[in-house]
Amino acid sequence: MVRMTALYRRPEDPEAFERAYFDEHLPLVRRVPGLERIEVARQRRTLMGQEGPYLVCDMYFPSMEAFKQAMASAEGQAMARDAQRFSDIVTVILAEVVP
Repeated sequence: MVRMTALYRRPEDPEAFERAYFDEHLPLVRRVPGLERIEVARQRRTLMGQEGPYLVCDMYFPSMEAFKQAMASAEGQAMARDAQRFSDIVTVILAEVVP
């Protein structure tokens, strides 16, 4: 299984970010083929260490091949293009889930 994680730092305007993210971007993410599961979480507080991300989105795909196909699809490309508007506050990582 492959997990793509988007870590969003605190935006300058949280209300505007949340409208753009939940009303426009997240619906594009949900249309990506091969996406098995998605989890979105808001940080409530940091318990130890530096401040964590404002918002985290974990997207799960069954395999690296499925992930590559998803990103190459029209829906994956639309999601990636739209994500560019958050490029100043997001870090995206790709990981293989360890069983």
